[in-house]
Amino acid sequence: MNKLFVLAVSVTLFAVATAHLTTICSSTDPKKAGEIDFYFGTYHVISKTPPGTVIISQPNVAGGAKVSGTFSSHFKPKGANGKISYGTPDQMKADLLASGALTSKDAVVDCYVVNKQSAAMKAPPSGQWIVPNPKNSKTDMDCSTGAYQMIRGWSKVIVKGAKSGDWKLEVSGTDQVYNPGNDQCSLSKNNPKWIGGMTVADGSPSCKGLPPVGSDIEASSIAGCKDMIGGAACDNFKCNPKLGNNAKKSGHIYCKGGKYEVTAKCAGESKCAMQAMDSINGIKTTVTQCQAVVDGMSNGAHCPNEMAKVVSDAKTAAKKADDAAKSSATALATAQKTPVKFNAIPLDQIDPKNCAGLFSKLKANSNYNAAKTALDSATAAKSSADAQKTAADKAVTTAVAQQQAAVLKCKCTVTNKAESAFDKCNMNNKANDMTWRKAHHLQCVEQGDVSLSGNKAQGTCSVPATPKVTPKKLAFTVSEKECMAIGLEEDEAMDEAFDMQMEEESEDSLVEIEDEQPKMPGWHQMDDGSMMKDSDMEDEDMEDMEMMHNPAGNPAGHGHVAGTRL
Repeated sequence: MNKLFVLAVSVTLFAVATAHLTTICSSTDPKKAGEIDFYFGTYHVISKTPPGTVIISQPNVAGGAKVSGTFSSHFKPKGANGKISYGTPDQMKADLLASGALTSKDAVVDCYVVNKQSAAMKAPPSGQWIVPNPKNSKTDMDCSTGAYQMIRGWSKVIVKGAKSGDWKLEVSGTDQVYNPGNDQCSLSKNNPKWIGGMTVADGSPSCKGLPPVGSDIEASSIAGCKDMIGGAACDNFKCNPKLGNNAKKSGHIYCKGGKYEVTAKCAGESKCAMQAMDSINGIKTTVTQCQAVVDGMSNGAHCPNEMAKVVSDAKTAAKKADDAAKSSATALATAQKTPVKFNAIPLDQIDPKNCAGLFSKLKANSNYNAAKTALDSATAAKSSADAQKTAADKAVTTAVAQQQAAVLKCKCTVTNKAESAFDKCNMNNKANDMTWRKAHHLQCVEQGDVSLSGNKAQGTCSVPATPKVTPKKLAFTVSEKECMAIGLEEDEAMDEAFDMQMEEESEDSLVEIEDEQPKMPGWHQMDDGSMMKDSDMEDEDMEDMEMMHNPAGNPAGHGHVAGTRL
């Protein structure tokens, strides 16, 4: 229903991609029953009224308020130069009082954020939840950095006829003033913000101290509910962890007429439900651990680089030997063509009958001996260079062959390790499927989704797919035939390395499992606390499953309940 509505807003219109909205707060005054005031902070000094309509409603509250209006006025912060930085909700209250936007120091002020708590809430029909920030904290209140962490103006929305409960905030027809940004600093018709369980004063006296709750409620979860104002609700209470992770809470905590009205309570999990959850968590944990081991293995991208330096060095040496052989061939050709010049010999020293003596005299009177020595040296150098070239070329051929064998061995080793780890992680898939299905069926019975009466079962149990480890994606493919050709066999050290890594993953796991729970897939705890392999209990479990979910004798594996497959 529409009630009296007053709206004022401070914004400046600049066409930028960063959100102008920077803060969302609210206040409720014990002296003003049924009234809630909303405040929107902006980093801009007001210049003119922006377009658009703001709509505030309580669609989930019977007879709740719904108001709408346009942006028209504003309040200026009282900080230096008319601006303030983000602060805690208490600091925001002090500035709202100083600026005149808030008129009662007795009012309770909350400022809202998007954080882990809001993310864990069940999603609203549309948009996003925002939750109150602790009074002495400014964590998560900012949506940007630099100038966008400043508040230079406040808008105000006054809603009367309001009730405690959920609120929906949205804006339509506006521009970049409210639409861009993220988290609580984004607001539009397409992205409304929901505030869960907001307190609205009902005008009755406040309640003193903490609300009285039983031991089934976690005491620390109601620490913020102290001295609640009349009409306030404390809906964020949590169940005592001793009741189990899936304990169900119900009821409420209200402050009415100066007294706490407490119907809040928590129902703990049954032993059967807890055992089912332990089985489910055990499979999830071991699959996560195994997947981490598989993912952490090498993908073999390094294999092509095996012996790469040996081959490179061999090719470099072969290139040098080839260059040397070419140089020696050139030097030999030059030596072979060296001209020999003979000096003149007196005629009386030439004896036609003594050719050997004549040749000796010719050599002595020429550069023959030097040329012949150079030729012999070039011939020997050429022979040596050719031999070295042949040896270097052979070394390259050998190195390339050895590298190919090393690369193949590397690929086969990587493949064998990855496949071995994958096989080990999935060796108990059949038993895990059975345990997973049984645990979810037990949950369905505990939660009331399936009921057992006589020899009939009614309801539907939806069982998700059993988690399984996926194989490592390698950087290559290699056939089993290729690996068998080099005689590569799986090394026992490979098994030891896998088991050791699994133990390390189990120790570092973020999911805690009780000591009696299995550290590897394939083992499960019996009702008497003992441990048994899945392979040993498989037939027994299957019989139990069929008896439990097929009391009328349905074929094994179908598990129909009320015409629906379990």
